[in-house]
Amino acid sequence: MCTAFVSIAPDSAAPVLLLSVRDEYTDRRWLPPGLHWPEQPDVVGGLDLGGGGAWLAVATGAGAEPVAACLLNGFGRTASPRQRLSRGGLPLIAVGGRPVNSLRLECYDPFHLIVARPSGVRVTSWTGNSLEDHELPAGLSVVLNDGVDGRAGAQPCPHHIRATMAARATHFRARLRAVERPEPLGGRPDDAWGQWLPIACGDGLPVDDPAALIRRLESSSGRAWGAVSLSLLALAHQQVRYDFGAVSDSDSGLSPRVVLEPRPVRRWTAPCTAVNRHDDQHPPGQHLLQQDRCAGSSQGRLSAPPACTESDPVTGRSRISERRSRRNGPGL
Repeated sequence: MCTAFVSIAPDSAAPVLLLSVRDEYTDRRWLPPGLHWPEQPDVVGGLDLGGGGAWLAVATGAGAEPVAACLLNGFGRTASPRQRLSRGGLPLIAVGGRPVNSLRLECYDPFHLIVARPSGVRVTSWTGNSLEDHELPAGLSVVLNDGVDGRAGAQPCPHHIRATMAARATHFRARLRAVERPEPLGGRPDDAWGQWLPIACGDGLPVDDPAALIRRLESSSGRAWGAVSLSLLALAHQQVRYDFGAVSDSDSGLSPRVVLEPRPVRRWTAPCTAVNRHDDQHPPGQHLLQQDRCAGSSQGRLSAPPACTESDPVTGRSRISERRSRRNGPGL
């Protein structure tokens, strides 16, 4: 049960803020955000080692405003197993500039795809039968597995899951609205995100609370399920801030906690430079992507990735499930 909160304030220094919690079986393998797709050198995202895609991707292409895409699973009619494509390719396709409605949507299970730019945010929802597109208004919106503010009304959604999603949305919408909206473009995460950060990290709710954002449940098969990562994203016209935390079970075993993971220094050069900065102002655990001004540059723009096919489910490369992860986590 993934959840995303989107705050839009057009006159802010950071017009768009995104808080995304990824719920998944904890034994699904993944890698934290990085430059995992050589054919998209300006794209940063977490890598699902099962399908090769991402649950959230961010691009800062030269000459274009930054763009982020966040994926949530939906309810509805599933795709035929013989032609099913990984939904993890959708964020990469979206930040590459290809319209979702140009895809063979019948090959995808239901989804909600948030595509955010400093100039605005749209949510595209596929039910397995129909495609809907919404532009989010200014203010705070919640996107759930049941759509924007839970209004999709998906028939297959069990009542207890819908009730849990509603409780989560009601609690955290009210809490985020009650505190000052941050403008987190500099500084350490706890200073930059202000009162949003402890709320995003669970707001002190126990893991079995129906409204809990950071949860742990055990399935009938014995597999653990719940929140595995937290992303905090701020989009400005010339800058993107991306703070990422893995959710780790505490030593006491009583409750999970959000842990900011150390990030190595990684720099890469294109006609416009994007930097994963790690210094005194930007400590480990924070991804800050800075798009340099390249007035008049016609080079370095992201091109759309290859069309998905049954033999090429994500971006044209072979599957990479043989890669090793040091941490278990979210898939798609």
